[in-house]
Amino acid sequence: MYLLAVIQLSYAQNNFNPSEGIIPPKDYSTVVPYENINGKFIINVEVNGKPYRFVFDTGMSITMVNKKMLDDSNHSTFSVRATDQSGKQDSLLVGKLNHIRIGNADFSEVPVLAIDIDENPIFKCFNVDGYLGSNLLAHTVVRVSSTDNTITLTDNPSTLKLNKEQSSKLFFISERNRLPLINVNFSNDNDTVTEPVLFDTGADYLYRMERDNLPVFLEQGVVQDTVKSTGSSSIGIFGNAETEATYRAKIPKMEINGAVFKGLQVETIGNQNSMIGSRLFDFGVVTFDYIHSLFYFEPFNEVNEVNEKLFPITPTINDGKLVVGVIWDVSLENQISVGDQILSIDNVDYTNPVICDLVVKGVKFKDKDQITLRIKNTHGEVKQITLKRE
Repeated sequence: MYLLAVIQLSYAQNNFNPSEGIIPPKDYSTVVPYENINGKFIINVEVNGKPYRFVFDTGMSITMVNKKMLDDSNHSTFSVRATDQSGKQDSLLVGKLNHIRIGNADFSEVPVLAIDIDENPIFKCFNVDGYLGSNLLAHTVVRVSSTDNTITLTDNPSTLKLNKEQSSKLFFISERNRLPLINVNFSNDNDTVTEPVLFDTGADYLYRMERDNLPVFLEQGVVQDTVKSTGSSSIGIFGNAETEATYRAKIPKMEINGAVFKGLQVETIGNQNSMIGSRLFDFGVVTFDYIHSLFYFEPFNEVNEVNEKLFPITPTINDGKLVVGVIWDVSLENQISVGDQILSIDNVDYTNPVICDLVVKGVKFKDKDQITLRIKNTHGEVKQITLKRE
């Protein structure tokens, strides 16, 4: 189950540029602590002098807030079409906030998307009031350090003592859409594929591959043991992704700014871009220099043995229940089906789960190599199966 808040806008309307008009502070440097809740990095901010909790999310092309915050704004509003990670679309209100203050850095005249957070489980369960998006970050140099759980924002990168040898080009979806992209290399003994990848700090994984890019990886032989399935395992701002073809594959070697990651397993997403997520912060310190278009990665280790092993199903949440989202082992298809309800995992009852517990804490098998599930199918039949990581 993957909770993703990637938002991209349709720019064919209103000539709207969410990065324009923002008035950033000058000669600033501020350090704020973050709280890591299931891969979401949450910081304290002030909006028009009032305290709030925001998710730090580079996968948001525009900062998103509780629509009640616009009540204190004297700016006009209009609607745009927005697309979330799962490809679902809806109309959202666009307005401006007079001030967003992060530490001692005050940003004014910030364009924002407004949403009814009472209707959205991601906002509700993480107890947040907004998502700090890339339109505001486009005016900053941002350093994320898991060594002390801090985020630094500045307009002067020299204060961070960055090493140019650990940098690469940071580029963007477009001039108006400042979602950050980096080049990531995938290789075997003979060939290398370089892929532009969206860095989404709001996603709680290391890497997910855009499904349409898989044929190139297969042709160059830089993925192995590819398995095809059908299902849905991600939840975006506008709800569950549609059931669709999806793939799982093993990646022997991935490289980011010279740091090597070995033994990955990856699931595809039906998005416009492959994505690096917040798990990269477990492996090093990251700096996004939006101002000078540079990306820095200071790894804790030059070579990282990830050696991922995954269970042969991916669960998800649907209609308030924990269900089977994707089945990766064809031998299980005569025992369980996509959509079957998961009643328990190792005697932990999920019959009537508290949805926010699942969203915030995750399903309790991350540290186990074997689990036993009780499953109820659509006919009401209950069976027990044991699954192992592979």
